[in-house]
Amino acid sequence: MISKIKKYFGIESVKIQIVELDRVEKNLFLFKLQMNTITSAEVESIEVELIEHYSLGRGRSKKNESYVLGHSHFSGPWSIAEDEDTTIEGTVQSISLKSPIDEIESKNILLKPAIRLAKILKGVNSLYELKVRGIVKGSAVPALASKKFEIK
Repeated sequence: MISKIKKYFGIESVKIQIVELDRVEKNLFLFKLQMNTITSAEVESIEVELIEHYSLGRGRSKKNESYVLGHSHFSGPWSIAEDEDTTIEGTVQSISLKSPIDEIESKNILLKPAIRLAKILKGVNSLYELKVRGIVKGSAVPALASKKFEIK
């Protein structure tokens, strides 16, 4: 009885980790997921989302926004045996969101240092996050993983 409750709430359910994350092309990211569990389970599907967390300004005037840049859905099922690791590779395609100042920075070599200085003075920062959500059969709580990274 207790084991059924643990499985339902995801206590002994599947654990997902983002092992590897690479930027293959300008708008294409390659990732590798590792799934393991204490008891055998079945993952029905995996949803991957690429999010940009954008911040501008300092102190009280700081502005934070989040944008979804890409989304991928992988249909299973994947059977995971107890105490075994299962590895899944996939890609997520992102859209390119560039502000007008970023367009000028990428096209004009002479203005690049001045634009970077202006961004530092304004406090512009972008942080990216890859979120993974796995739907586990027989569990009410999905398996979640997240990894934050920066793009230079």
